[in-house]
Amino acid sequence: MKTIKQLTNKCNTIINNFSKSQDQTQEYISDSFEVANDCGNYTPLNLLITLLPNGANKTVLSEYIIKYSPLSWDKEKNQFKKAKKSKGEYMVEEIKIETWYDFNKESKISTLDLDKLYNKTPAQIIAEYYSREDKKIQRAIDNEQPTKGDSEALKIRRNATQRQTPEPRLAVVA
Repeated sequence: MKTIKQLTNKCNTIINNFSKSQDQTQEYISDSFEVANDCGNYTPLNLLITLLPNGANKTVLSEYIIKYSPLSWDKEKNQFKKAKKSKGEYMVEEIKIETWYDFNKESKISTLDLDKLYNKTPAQIIAEYYSREDKKIQRAIDNEQPTKGDSEALKIRRNATQRQTPEPRLAVVA
């Protein structure tokens, strides 16, 4: 069984040679699963996702790890976490059958709903924009967040742009 230090060193090697290292990555995941099964430490899996270079398919790799482990993805912390209701183990044998780079190769083709495109008026778009900006301001006030800049100028800009908001026009059908 590998130690955390050995896995960390191996992870750094993988990151440095990622384009050539699909098999090394698979071996690293397998070793990390064994360590996690033995001692519960899944830090090497977080390390792998964290250190992957831009352009590497982190989504597929993380989905693969989630499928074959009792882990889920913590969006706030941007790392794996133990799934709340999971009592499962890391499926070491199963990942020897399906590699991460063959996982999910069939792209999910979804239907583009044309009826949902270009369906907002300029007034609706602007109203949504103001609503988002107002929420940011309100959150800052609620959290007593320090601000910088001229608040009076902000009010003037907001009022000026609101007056320039075009009114929805109805098309005249002949």
